[in-house]
Amino acid sequence: MTTGDFTPNHRTDDLVIRWSDGETTLYADTGTSTLGTEHNLVPHA
Repeated sequence: MTTGDFTPNHRTDDLVIRWSDGETTLYADTGTSTLGTEHNLVPHA
């Protein structure tokens, strides 16, 4: 799991998670109390 600015809008932090099954998900525009929009980057194995 890591946070940073991975989208071009530069509004809020984004969250990237690599799950134990290999799936990688980006949660764009994650705030302090809300999880952002889910984007599947790599499907599970």
